[in-house]
Amino acid sequence: MTKPTSPNGLAGRLALAFAALAVLAASAAPLDAAPSKRAQEELLGKFAARYKGLTAFKAAYKRATSTPATDPVFKSQAVQTAEGVLYWEKPLGLRLVQDKPAEEELVTDGATAWWYLPSEKTVRVYEGVDLAEGFRPLTAFFDGADELKRHFTVTAAQEDPARPGATGFVMTPKDEAADPGNTITVWCGADAVLEGFRLTSGTGERTDFYLESPETNPSLPTGFFRFEAPKGTKVVREDPDGGREGGF
Repeated sequence: MTKPTSPNGLAGRLALAFAALAVLAASAAPLDAAPSKRAQEELLGKFAARYKGLTAFKAAYKRATSTPATDPVFKSQAVQTAEGVLYWEKPLGLRLVQDKPAEEELVTDGATAWWYLPSEKTVRVYEGVDLAEGFRPLTAFFDGADELKRHFTVTAAQEDPARPGATGFVMTPKDEAADPGNTITVWCGADAVLEGFRLTSGTGERTDFYLESPETNPSLPTGFFRFEAPKGTKVVREDPDGGREGGF
């Protein structure tokens, strides 16, 4: 299990990552001090064409979360990894099915979040989860790109050895009052396919998602972003702001 992120906070951060995808789709967004600016803008244009009209998304993911060093001598970072499949659907649907290192599942419809732990035969339910603010930049994009551009500054990312050939764009929220120092980096290949994203917090924690086999606008069944506890599963209702937390 990784260092925790609450279902409420996690969903909001992932929503902002997809919001960053939407910023890229608004190809008129300026790049500040970007090398090869014309090439970058051409890539943004391809990205916009590929993801125009995005309402749902599916991809296999590998996640690596690193936390700042706490050892004053060796200064080693703690790194946890996981693998699974991510599903998102407009406006507030999110489902992460983790396969490794342990089976877990996080599901939310925007109002309720379910964290399912098969090994414990337990599902933890967080009711009254307010994800509207976290998803606001994304929904704003689909209502109009100009509204979304008010929320982010876009700059070119430095090359990442772990993502050879990928181009990154750093999204910095213009209003950092709620989460100062947070940034989102979106990575895509030369063919403008989304390859992943990085969430960096003001405290130095970094979460990298590496995406494989992405699908745009997949057909998802009705009720996919709600969770029905299997028979024999213990249901525990938690405080969305203070309950036990998961490792997605």
